Amino acid sequence: MKIFCAFSLMLFIALMVAPGFTRYLHGDTECMVARGICRHLPCQPYGKKIGHCLLNTYCCKDYR
Repeated sequence: MKIFCAFSLMLFIALMVAPGFTRYLHGDTECMVARGICRHLPCQPYGKKIGHCLLNTYCCKDYR
């Protein structure tokens, strides 16, 4: 039963992170290369135009 609970939690987290991760792969890699660093900040709600929210890491570019 514990294994099932852990698996469910991991699946939930994966579903929450996946949309941000795909966006990170497609667009924000260029920003990371250009700026050289992404700032570690508390994660804002997705889409706040501050930067890309992925695992509490902000990329330095705003959304276009």
